Amino acid sequence: MLAGSYNYRQLNDRHFPITLVETQYFPSVSFFALVLQSESILIEQHENYQKRGFRNKCHITGSHGVETLSIPLQKGKNQQQPIKEVKIANDQAWIRHHWNSLQTAYGKSGFFIHYADKIKSVLDKQHKFLFDLNNDLLISLFKLLHIDFNVEYTSEYLKLYGFPVVDIRNQTDLINTNSHPFIKTESQAYPQIFSDRLGFVDHLSILDLLFCLGPDSKRILKQYKITTKN
Repeated sequence: MLAGSYNYRQLNDRHFPITLVETQYFPSVSFFALVLQSESILIEQHENYQKRGFRNKCHITGSHGVETLSIPLQKGKNQQQPIKEVKIANDQAWIRHHWNSLQTAYGKSGFFIHYADKIKSVLDKQHKFLFDLNNDLLISLFKLLHIDFNVEYTSEYLKLYGFPVVDIRNQTDLINTNSHPFIKTESQAYPQIFSDRLGFVDHLSILDLLFCLGPDSKRILKQYKITTKN
């Protein structure tokens, strides 16, 4: 049994019930596409930190290809540390580095200027805890995307969940690469800054879509086809 005891066959091709995910830093486009096909989202807040996944990193694209932005964490970021206690190493100039990378990658995009200040204002708060930063950014992104959505948080840690919870914790890579055993993703291409030299690059941070398409982002998200495999 993988990731939970729920029955995927009970799902239909358009809507997932409750989707359970780990906290993520500037989540991917496919993450938000899945959100739009879910009744609600449940964020795990009682797990222990794990190095893999997107808890403290995201992918953007620059002139030379995909670039990973990683938030430095204070010592003690091990498997036994509760996720809500993981502290950001704000003594390092990571915010300046991330923002310079975003400006270089998307400064000439059509909508960077429209959203830059609002996103930068969240980063500039210099959150002490990773979970709080991710949560603040997620709420801000929902507002910028005009997504009215129900976000809830786990009350305890459970290894297995039953239907109607669809547990995709630590499975973003599987969904992005379309290698998930139960979920099939058909992405929707959209104009990107460096598509003339790189072609279309899929599964980047939602920032890529937002800066490139602005208010039209939600339309693209709705065109992503995320279904269950028979």
